[in-house]
Amino acid sequence: MTPKEYWNQDIERQDQKFYTAFCLLGAGCSDYAVGIDLLRQKKLNWAAMALYYSMVHCGRLACFLAVSDFPTGHGQLANLFDSGLCNDRTWMSRNQRFFNTTNQRIQTQGSFSRDDLVEFFLSCSHPPDVQAQFPKWGQILSKAKKLREDSNYEGLLITHEYNHVRVTEAFEKLVRSFSVKSEPVLREAISLMTTFADASQRREHWYAFLNWKEERQGLYYLEDSLLNRVRDRKALIRVTEFLSPLRRSPEQTLHLATEVREHVKVGVFTGKTNLMDDFEGKIQEFDLIAL
Repeated sequence: MTPKEYWNQDIERQDQKFYTAFCLLGAGCSDYAVGIDLLRQKKLNWAAMALYYSMVHCGRLACFLAVSDFPTGHGQLANLFDSGLCNDRTWMSRNQRFFNTTNQRIQTQGSFSRDDLVEFFLSCSHPPDVQAQFPKWGQILSKAKKLREDSNYEGLLITHEYNHVRVTEAFEKLVRSFSVKSEPVLREAISLMTTFADASQRREHWYAFLNWKEERQGLYYLEDSLLNRVRDRKALIRVTEFLSPLRRSPEQTLHLATEVREHVKVGVFTGKTNLMDDFEGKIQEFDLIAL
């Protein structure tokens, strides 16, 4: 089966795709807020890193919403939005053993077209202007990738990041530019998530989960997470405002939200469980290294 067939085979998998997309969006929001917070603290190199990854997660989210998979390479992700095509290992192919619980292999395509993404979003009701938006994302990601590599890997720059007659000013300019570019990318990614949710038959279920205040699920969980990670309350308030398109008050929220939660719990969401088992095993192996 294809990734799209995998994620759409039943309502349980559909809810799991929604939750995976929400995690990508949450990563984009978190990295943006952390990046702004680090900028205020003058931790410029790390601020640039966080803001860059916010844009990467937004790009992955757009691809995942449209075609149920995304390229793992940063350069290939940028090529997808910039030139319109890319060929790369995919997230589903790298993690196939975690998601494939049947004897039927998941056939990952290994190539992506920007036209496929555009076609998907244009087929939704009230689509955003992705034809103009995605090429801009491509330019931003392509140039940001190189700038991120230069700022992160050049030892001279890192050593003299603080209060240097020339380097510090360049770093501040880089991070402020990243913050300006990443904000509309994040806003547009939230709009894509809204478009995706609105087009689904599971719409009311997903909005119920996102707005489940009593259990601090969805958007409330994301806000609580940011509150514990970000010192700068202005950054937190800004992200909270960005998320306003996803705030709804569906009727009969309790049983709808509960159903979604049951589908994405560890132990039910097989891919999530297996990924965590693998992750914890690697931590244990690392912990056992003799010093």
